[in-house]
Amino acid sequence: PKALAGMESIEGQVASLAELPNMNTLWSALVIEECIRLGVRNFVICPGSRSTPLVVAIARHPHATASVNHDERAAAFYALGWAKAIGAP
Repeated sequence: PKALAGMESIEGQVASLAELPNMNTLWSALVIEECIRLGVRNFVICPGSRSTPLVVAIARHPHATASVNHDERAAAFYALGWAKAIGAP
């Protein structure tokens, strides 16, 4: 697909699944990879231990851009405004 043109996938980032420390890290990496493949490039993250595997996956992906917001409700409005402003998910 057009969205994948010139993109390296998770296979290039992780030589083997054994390198991932746990299942949460594996699933997070797969979710972020699929989001990137579907055209999502911008992520708004909120600090917290429950979201750490997703944040790490976003930070490791070369095509992901992240913005940190400390309040989850405000982050939702920020993400919506960001997506509308740039015309992309």
